Amino acid sequence: RQVLFIPSGTEMVYYINCCAGLYLV
Repeated sequence: RQVLFIPSGTEMVYYINCCAGLYLV
C-alpha cells in the first residue's frame, strides 16, 4: 500500500518501527 506522501529516511524508519511494534504487540 502506497501512502499519499514520501516520508524522509528517518520518518520512514520510525513509521516502519511503529507499525511493526503495533503488530507485534
